[in-house]
Amino acid sequence: MDEPDSDDASLWQRYDRAGTPISAERFVELARQPGYRFIRRTSLLDAADPHRTFRITTVWIGAVARTPGDGPPQIFETMVFGPDHHPFRPLHGRKYGTEPDAMIGHHEAAGKLATQLIDPVRVDLD
Repeated sequence: MDEPDSDDASLWQRYDRAGTPISAERFVELARQPGYRFIRRTSLLDAADPHRTFRITTVWIGAVARTPGDGPPQIFETMVFGPDHHPFRPLHGRKYGTEPDAMIGHHEAAGKLATQLIDPVRVDLD
């Protein structure tokens, strides 16, 4: 098993998708694996107004800044990107501690957004 880094243990810690602490080297290996970082990607558009297209992306972050007493590491994030917004500034974002919670959060975000569209069309990319 990989040993987590000890020199920065009170600040940056790294975890695999199962939430197991990992070394910096293992983190890099996992981040480079095709498909490992992306949990789910969804496009949602409004057929009544094709300019209203949104992306919902849930990713494994894996590295988080932590101090004692922070609680469980939040190593996944769901972000909603929309029209007329900077591609790297989400309209909404939420972090999760486990992959199943992140999947639930992804589907909830897509469902909530769909209720705000006139004629929603959902395409799950993963």
